[in-house]
Amino acid sequence: LIPDLGRHVIYIIPRLNPSTFSIFMGKIGDTSVLNTPLSVTIDEDGNILVLEHNPGRLVIFEPSGKNKIAIFSGLSSPVNLNINPYDKSIFVTDSG
Repeated sequence: LIPDLGRHVIYIIPRLNPSTFSIFMGKIGDTSVLNTPLSVTIDEDGNILVLEHNPGRLVIFEPSGKNKIAIFSGLSSPVNLNINPYDKSIFVTDSG
């Protein structure tokens, strides 16, 4: 999964044929689903965690990418997202 913050989408790139990427989540020019996706990762349950720079939030989607599970807002200037493989805690780097 590759975020494109300028186009408000996340692309999926198949491992076996990387030249055939497609939009997995969001719509080009539409900020109603994603505004500025900066970092994306997948947890062990397949949920998709998306860190958005503006409005400074972490959004968690179900594996299909269709429904939001949770939204954590109030981040100042988030820049990176990771999951600790040992205890499954979520780490967000916020430069603000």
